[in-house]
Amino acid sequence: MKRHVYFLVFMFAVLPLLAGCGKKPAWIPLWTAPPPGSTAGASGEPADGDVAATSQADADALFATDADKMDNPRIAVYKSRHVLEVYDGDTLMARMKVAVGRVDGAKKRSGDNKTPEGSYYICSTSDTGKSYKSLFLSYPNSDDAYAGLNDKVLTQAQYDDIVSSIDRRLQPAWDTGLGGEIAVSGTGAAGKGRVGDWTAGNVSVSDKDMDYLWKYITVGTDVEINPGRKMGLRLNFNY
Repeated sequence: MKRHVYFLVFMFAVLPLLAGCGKKPAWIPLWTAPPPGSTAGASGEPADGDVAATSQADADALFATDADKMDNPRIAVYKSRHVLEVYDGDTLMARMKVAVGRVDGAKKRSGDNKTPEGSYYICSTSDTGKSYKSLFLSYPNSDDAYAGLNDKVLTQAQYDDIVSSIDRRLQPAWDTGLGGEIAVSGTGAAGKGRVGDWTAGNVSVSDKDMDYLWKYITVGTDVEINPGRKMGLRLNFNY
């Protein structure tokens, strides 16, 4: 009787593992540009082992769909693929290549030369400066502030001020130990002749692509920056 019970327990424990062995991680690539106005499929980071095979194809599959306006624009950045995608609701409207911070990982401190990772929104804009045009991100967000408070980079008062600004979808303080003034920006004079990931934290696109973003993206637009693994792509935006 005991042997029978042990066998049943063993089978219940092992069968689910065996069932999953033959399955590949679910990931639906978006790399074939859809016709204008079509609805995009699911997006997400590729599974380990798939990145190298897809990254260069991702960078090459670039396009932009012209429209009179976008009713619900949003931006998704995939750092590992060096790709920025623009959506209008669930419809994929554009894909463009990007350069990010020269140091890998999520931004944690002022001057660490890293690009933030997480959920942000456009909190202000500028059409002057060395980066041509800039759409400034709401970095640091509440999660960044909480980590900064725990790491004693922020005071309680600074933390409260940042969280209050984020709750009201305003520009958070940029003069703390977490840094700030991070943007989706053009290349401009700051990136002239640069290749690879060269920024101090910005998500940089070509000036031509920045003109596209400037047409549709406004203060309040949501931006999701996904973490990634760098593939050593040498991107040059001087075109």
